[in-house]
Amino acid sequence: MKIWIGTGALLLALAVILGAMGSHFFSEELELAGGKERFFRAHFYLVVHALGLILFGIIRKGKEGFRNQLTPIFFVLGILLFCGTLFLTSIGSIEFGLLAPFGGLAFILGWSIMGIQEFLEK
Repeated sequence: MKIWIGTGALLLALAVILGAMGSHFFSEELELAGGKERFFRAHFYLVVHALGLILFGIIRKGKEGFRNQLTPIFFVLGILLFCGTLFLTSIGSIEFGLLAPFGGLAFILGWSIMGIQEFLEK
């Protein structure tokens, strides 16, 4: 589980960098097009799910096996699809808007699996 705690910490470091960049580098045109709002929505979900990875690593410590890896896999997939899509569209570079809902679904599955596992385990 150390890998997920480390991954979460590194993603939080990336979130700090992106947050600083987002606070300083948006042009007026991108702000008017809603780019800054999308950027910081992606930033928020990145922080929440990086913290989720750390939380997962702490509460699932000592519990190995593939089924115990589903939550962090879905969190990382969600970060890539949801946050990645919003970050890219916020700067107007690439339009992958159709991928964001799949990232949101990955987040929902990750949290749901984590909750169900905690309820079902003795």
